[in-house]
Amino acid sequence: MGFFIKLKPERCWRQSLNIIDEQELIVKAQNKDIDAFSQLVKNHEREVRICLAARLDTAHEAEDLAQEAFIIAFSRIDEYEPVRPIKYWFRAIALNLLNNYRRKVKPLAVGDSNDLEDMLNSKIEANLQHDGENTVVSALQGCMGLLSDDLQKLVVQHYSEGYSVGDLTKMHDVKHSTLTMRLHRVRDKLRKCIDEKLAAQTA
Repeated sequence: MGFFIKLKPERCWRQSLNIIDEQELIVKAQNKDIDAFSQLVKNHEREVRICLAARLDTAHEAEDLAQEAFIIAFSRIDEYEPVRPIKYWFRAIALNLLNNYRRKVKPLAVGDSNDLEDMLNSKIEANLQHDGENTVVSALQGCMGLLSDDLQKLVVQHYSEGYSVGDLTKMHDVKHSTLTMRLHRVRDKLRKCIDEKLAAQTA
């Protein structure tokens, strides 16, 4: 027991030192010190790549977007304000690039299996300073519980299990237009519910 008590202050001291070191790197990077910015990239590139890779089909796409995100970050480093950790700022840039990439390269139709994820990504990006990803996912889980059993099943089948709209029209014996409208409405319900929950948490 004494061993752990002895190490605890040292661990806190190291953590504080790391925060100070990063703040110094940010100041140097804002003065266009490339070496300092490169160190910031090394500190955070892994989590940015993981964030993108979880939302893309290939590692190559994630790698390209991550590199582009850091290029943009360096060109706009003067805009960064230390009101939140810089890792959230990097991720916000990456998620914004991801949304733009999908709109340009992979236009989404109503009911596409990525449309709900894109909506959630935009919410995460807007709420990163408040531990956004966990907050948004928690709000989504609460809102899912408010849907009827049939709608919950439909959301899981389409967005989690990957059934296409064509597959679902046969499974639920409904017209294509009926199903796409149903998906559109449930997405809007979830968006409004998530907005209300996030607003209540930040009020």
